[in-house]
Amino acid sequence: MHWFHRLATLLLALPWFTLAACDTTGGAMGGPNGSGPSLSEETVSSLVRMGDYALERGETSSAVGLYRRAHNAAPNDPEPLQRLGLALSRAGAYEEAAGAYRSLLELQPSNREGLRGLSNAMISQGEPEGAIPHLQSVLSEQEDWRARNSLGVALDLLGRHGEAQTHYRRGLTGAPTDLDVKTNLALSLSLADEHEQAIELMREVAAAPRSTMQHRQTLALIYGLAQRPQDAARVARQDLAEADVVRALRHYEELLAIEDSGLRAEAIVAANRSRMATS
Repeated sequence: MHWFHRLATLLLALPWFTLAACDTTGGAMGGPNGSGPSLSEETVSSLVRMGDYALERGETSSAVGLYRRAHNAAPNDPEPLQRLGLALSRAGAYEEAAGAYRSLLELQPSNREGLRGLSNAMISQGEPEGAIPHLQSVLSEQEDWRARNSLGVALDLLGRHGEAQTHYRRGLTGAPTDLDVKTNLALSLSLADEHEQAIELMREVAAAPRSTMQHRQTLALIYGLAQRPQDAARVARQDLAEADVVRALRHYEELLAIEDSGLRAEAIVAANRSRMATS
């Protein structure tokens, strides 16, 4: 989850609040605890491996089906549930993903992947406050930069930007080169009207060898929030057609009209959810 890139990326994790389209897997298995026929000829490990292969290739529907079969074959094995939660999250089926992670936590209440995954699914469903205790539980046991990143996302969505930035910075001590955590920190600074710091950090991210179009367009967004439309347009044009640049600038103006920074963060999430659902 990062916040806006890895919920994903966790996210959260979560996840520029990158949100995927709704799940279209369907199938007779139902939810994570659905019943199904015995699979005596197929081992759980082989089903999980096939699911992993499908997920790596972007075949999310196939991965979900394979993980569900593995879970039905071995309902007390936490591994298929953890993978199922991940695949459902990537499919944008956050409610189902949360159900899978809750089932996992019934088996292993302290499972770190389960706690992080459930938190990221909750954040993606617009429940950042409910996610915070789960992330705090992870951090009470061991330092975890991914949990710090997701906690920062949750706090930013609640308008608590100073606290969020503390967690992003602590996360960067564990992952000092992670572009997604840096991006989240830059966005948080921008939401807190610390525009020069945000721009400086995001320019560094956008210039990194591993940066992507999403990083560059986040820099454009931050320029827009700093009321520097010419710079925003210049950066946006690196990847977007002129008509899309015009739409982006209009979107930045709409965001600026939202005075509450927490609501502004939610608006970024909502706009991204709509874009991903129609892409």
